[in-house]
Amino acid sequence: MYKTSVFYDRRKSDKCRIEETGGAYSLFVGGEKVSENFDRIFTYGRNLFVLVSGGKFGAVQYDYNLNKIWSMPCVYDTLDEYWHDLVFSKENEVIYYNAVTKNWTKLRDLILDERFVYGEDEKNCLIIERSKGKLIWREDKNNAKFVDKPCFAFCGTVYGNPLFFDVTNGDYIAKMPDGYARQKKPYIVKPIIVNGKNIVNISESNGKLGIIDFRNGKSISPGWDEVKIELKITLKSGNDTISEVFDVSDIKSGDHVPLKEW
Repeated sequence: MYKTSVFYDRRKSDKCRIEETGGAYSLFVGGEKVSENFDRIFTYGRNLFVLVSGGKFGAVQYDYNLNKIWSMPCVYDTLDEYWHDLVFSKENEVIYYNAVTKNWTKLRDLILDERFVYGEDEKNCLIIERSKGKLIWREDKNNAKFVDKPCFAFCGTVYGNPLFFDVTNGDYIAKMPDGYARQKKPYIVKPIIVNGKNIVNISESNGKLGIIDFRNGKSISPGWDEVKIELKITLKSGNDTISEVFDVSDIKSGDHVPLKEW
């Protein structure tokens, strides 16, 4: 985030500006002072202002007609930026601001990665696609058939649709005809992802390994001690071809590949 002087150009607009007097900052909108006596005021994008008072963070945003869209008081302990999105936090409350939709969501907790937000509010667990600001899955925490707080891992896409695995409960969150839903499958050991696409998943049950192919609806039930993963590359020129096979990894029964290696 930056002070307004970085973004603000008096030659282009005088609709919103920040002024500092005696160490206190004020916000003017349409020539009228609307907020004052802040320790700092930062701008983030167009007409979104982050307010700082007494070491706490808040915000206010206006539309292009200078109508207030929303505001938050300076009550949040921390403010973080993740790939242009903002997260305001205090005890038992998180505000997630999506830079694409310019909307905010009130949550109790969240985890972000480059593509998704995994969070929970008072009633639901949910997954938000960050590039679109779109809620793609929601589940009632009280009615859900899981035994512990979900921990989601992205397993690539299947026909363009994201596939997730709930590590703590051993369920897949997969796209079904009527929307995303849980699918109970053998516990995943490692998804095989190539160019972002979920090719196959190595599964485990009762100490034995198998595979699950969501793209083609096929699976081999766990009953094997080891899975050997190879990558075959074929070069073609006219009628001539040449192929090479490269060893990728071997997974044995009992191996649990860390999430960071997925």
